[in-house]
Amino acid sequence: MKHTSIPQELIRPPIASESTERAGECEGSAAWTAVPTGDDSRPAGGAGAANKIDPQDFKFAVERLLQQISCQMQDALRQFYEPFGITVPQAIILLYIHRCRMGKITDVARHLHMSNSNLSAICRRLERDHLLIRTRDQKDQRIVWISLTDQCRNRLMQIEQTIDTSYLSCLSHISSSDRKTILEGLTLLNDLLSRGQSGGCHSV
Repeated sequence: MKHTSIPQELIRPPIASESTERAGECEGSAAWTAVPTGDDSRPAGGAGAANKIDPQDFKFAVERLLQQISCQMQDALRQFYEPFGITVPQAIILLYIHRCRMGKITDVARHLHMSNSNLSAICRRLERDHLLIRTRDQKDQRIVWISLTDQCRNRLMQIEQTIDTSYLSCLSHISSSDRKTILEGLTLLNDLLSRGQSGGCHSV
């Protein structure tokens, strides 16, 4: 993967204006698009100075990049799911249940970081659309199991085929070394964030 210097707009917020105030929204995320810059954009002081990133700049750049990635992923997934009458939050729930085959409302909510009430509301809509079945546990009526209908499984298979033929075809152009670099970077960031939440991240 070629070396790409970090654009200044990613590490230093621009002067507040009507356009930049909307940068937090997905519609305005294009203003924060990271564009590779050439050697002319490197600050004085040599390659070492150019590669050194202040912790605050790093934090700001990571936040902006994650915001961009999240918005772009949401937009991409929405294009795949909405033609099948499924929203992105619904798809996340259905795909998780599809992998587990069946799950308890409480377990699914905990895994997806959702409240039981929000998950139950979405599941009721999915049940009304004949995509999901809610079943009370015979031994404990307080426990609710959720599973997919055959109609839902068929729809998810169609969605998967659509993703394979369009979205994954774009990713196939990435070289093996670049894929490895991306995965290593995301894994490292995830590990750092996990340690930060547990109070174990004291240095980077």
